[in-house]
Amino acid sequence: MKVNIKAVIFDVFETLVTLTGNRYLSRDMATDAGIPVDVFQKVWWESEYDRSSGKRTSEECIADTLKRVGRYSDELCGMIIKKRIDTKKKVFEEESLHSAVIPMLKALKEKGIKIAVISNCYNEEAAAIRNSCLFPYIDVLILSCEHGVCKPEKLIYDSCLAELKLAPGECLYVGDGGSRELEMAGETGMHPVQAAWYLREDSGQPCSRLPGFIQVEDPMEITELTDTGTDINYVPLYVREKKRVSVVFTDLDGTLLRNDKTISGRSMDILRRCREKGIKIVVCSARPERAVTMYEELGIADALITLNGAGIRIGDKVINNGIDHETGAELLEDLLADEELIVTIETSDGIYGNVSMPEWGVTGRSDLPDLLKERDLYKILVSAKEKDKSVEESVCGVIDAHGLDDKVYYSVSEGWLYQIMARSATKYNGAKLVLDSLGTDAGSAVYFGDDNDDCECITGMGLGIAVSNAIERVLKAADAFAPSNEEDGVAAVLERLLENI
Repeated sequence: MKVNIKAVIFDVFETLVTLTGNRYLSRDMATDAGIPVDVFQKVWWESEYDRSSGKRTSEECIADTLKRVGRYSDELCGMIIKKRIDTKKKVFEEESLHSAVIPMLKALKEKGIKIAVISNCYNEEAAAIRNSCLFPYIDVLILSCEHGVCKPEKLIYDSCLAELKLAPGECLYVGDGGSRELEMAGETGMHPVQAAWYLREDSGQPCSRLPGFIQVEDPMEITELTDTGTDINYVPLYVREKKRVSVVFTDLDGTLLRNDKTISGRSMDILRRCREKGIKIVVCSARPERAVTMYEELGIADALITLNGAGIRIGDKVINNGIDHETGAELLEDLLADEELIVTIETSDGIYGNVSMPEWGVTGRSDLPDLLKERDLYKILVSAKEKDKSVEESVCGVIDAHGLDDKVYYSVSEGWLYQIMARSATKYNGAKLVLDSLGTDAGSAVYFGDDNDDCECITGMGLGIAVSNAIERVLKAADAFAPSNEEDGVAAVLERLLENI
């Protein structure tokens, strides 16, 4: 594709700068703290997203980690913090950079090309960037710890484009490829290339050479790629490999459905075309079956996996994977005793809760445990009446108190709704049952999803696709990305896949 580049958007680490030779990472901090590396890393890595998204500073997380491993002192904490800050300063010194990085930036400015930066970084790194020799060349600076969002989440790319006031197709994206940044840049509509000038095999760098992307060996080559008429073409791996597909699994909310809970004509058209090509369609949802079949369009589905796998329908065959009555009663007794919780149960004949919610079809009842005597229990839904209530702590506490970890598990939907289900009731187990029934294998299946309960299917199917509005965990697990649910991402990918059939 011939493109006219008006801006170059750079990653920072292993692109503009390298950590090679100037590392002070978790292993080094553990050594200075005098504790086993694995013990330190287990606690430290838990704070990765909080540090990257700016919820907490590195200084706060270092102190917290040292306290949790029993090694905190003001002196030790201060020493480790100082070493991290001093090391990061060295990373950004001009003599630590590739010799052509500054000349490249100067050349781009002389050509009138805007320069932007998108980086997943911590607060001490943000300070180092602003105090560096790179900063005077940067027109737009988008840092995860300041924007509260990290690559490869699409929002961080959109924020950069908004500040540049440019369309994606007018931007070249340059990065080493870590955090799946190049794939999302490509799906966003930018022109991604891989910076390879710092790349060294067996160096511990986060990314190796990626097939399908132009690899740039010298920073000055970037100036050549900005010339009008340069040919840059991003093609997803699944298209290049001509991926064979026999079954399409798709989540509904946040994936196939738009935000207004409708299915677009474009999406239905491509699903029908898939059926005409002999490809099976399977809906995989946390919704109960009645909330799936309300969409008449989904009558074309060959199978339904509902209630996160607690209910499965394959033709006329129905499989229930609910919570047994005794286990359900134990859980409900303790959960209902907490007056700060909203507790709802999905049963074989409807939804009941300790609070009536007509807008969700929830009938209020004061005798939830007694209802289980005459009904199958599919899952228990728990949320908080007030925002400051820790639902996760309550759910974990109840499960642990009764020793039910081997019988049930929980997942979190949309960051606030906790769903307790039988161990056998997962979307992935449901998908495996459907595949066995259809006589096909996971290798020829594609799965589309956006939330926690989709993650196992994303990694377990032959092709796992995350819509760009997916949560970070799903984006990291996916084989490839699709546009958002609002942009008919499922349809966009299936249209490209059908070109290979």
